[in-house]
Amino acid sequence: MGRWDNGVFDSDDALDWISELEERGLEAGIKQTLNDLQRNFRNRNLEIPDCEISVALATTVAVLSGMTEPEDMPKDLAALIASNDYKPDPEIISESLRFLLYSYSEESEIMAEGVWGSQADMREWMNASAPSLSHLKNLVMETGAMKRHANKEGKSRRGCLWF
Repeated sequence: MGRWDNGVFDSDDALDWISELEERGLEAGIKQTLNDLQRNFRNRNLEIPDCEISVALATTVAVLSGMTEPEDMPKDLAALIASNDYKPDPEIISESLRFLLYSYSEESEIMAEGVWGSQADMREWMNASAPSLSHLKNLVMETGAMKRHANKEGKSRRGCLWF
């Protein structure tokens, strides 16, 4: 019987993903994970394992980009992050956020009726990754706004931001 609970890293798929990161290396593993998710997403459907990995990925990317490490982060992942100076670029951050948001959507398999024991369990799972969601959204807003509103010298323009 597999492990599955309501925390970000409380599934066999998330823990197996961490092992893959250790084998591939943090940067290469994250990039490969995004490639795999993009390939699996072509049919506009992410299966439960992809959703679990998306949530773990988003939390990992959020920590790598400055978010405080969650208390329940597995020690082996925390050690891998601590021993690495990799900083995700805006595209990695944006894609991680995209797959996290899709995992929350009604179209994802993990949100299908009958997957969760109760609505409270589903909300607990979503709440576990809420800090990552907030952190990544803020980063995307900052970097996206800066990219869209930079002048020729690369300086941000002042004034209203249009999205």
